[in-house]
Amino acid sequence: MVKLGFWQLDRARQKERLQEDYRARQQLPTLVTDRAPSDPRTGRRLELRGSWLAAPQLLLDNQTRGRRPGYYVYSAFQAARGAAWILVNRGWIEAGPRREQAPEVGLHGGAAVLRGTLVKPTVTGLRLDNALRTEQLAPGLHRVQHLEPTVLERIFGSTPIPLELLLDPDQEQGYLRTWKAPVSRRGPEINRGYAFQWFCMAATVLIIYLVLGFRAATRRRGDAT
Repeated sequence: MVKLGFWQLDRARQKERLQEDYRARQQLPTLVTDRAPSDPRTGRRLELRGSWLAAPQLLLDNQTRGRRPGYYVYSAFQAARGAAWILVNRGWIEAGPRREQAPEVGLHGGAAVLRGTLVKPTVTGLRLDNALRTEQLAPGLHRVQHLEPTVLERIFGSTPIPLELLLDPDQEQGYLRTWKAPVSRRGPEINRGYAFQWFCMAATVLIIYLVLGFRAATRRRGDAT
């Protein structure tokens, strides 16, 4: 148990370093380009010239805000140069009152200049049996459970670069956007809490062991007399 506690503390330190690296990269000059970025590191600010692909669009399921169910809205953006494209998180939208009801999601395709932050693709929950399931709620609008490469290739016919772009809040064609550093979604404080629990359990077991040992020794002394 003590080892598990120290392991959780080590995980907390790793996440803190990731947060520091993320914040440091956000302080770098914005990368202005017309090609999809090839640097896999997250946190870099990006200004990308290219074109929106009006369809298909994705709704990433099981995203809540203030206990309200909803989706992240994703659209594809083709860089002006090269064949690579990137998946853009346009923000959060509330789900309809009925599961089968598609929210109103619009997008004006065509040339644009996007500004945002590069992050790793959003990870949601456990991979259950329905991880690769997709549902077409309307023409060109798909509800997905995970942003798996196989799912994206099935819908788009190809896969994007292994990053997503969090669209800046002041950019057009977006929804509710209150981005946080991705490594903070389950930040180091979670691991410190787990470490505290493991240390408490270890201390409890030790106390029980000492109490039982003391009682046994007392009984043995009583029997000897």
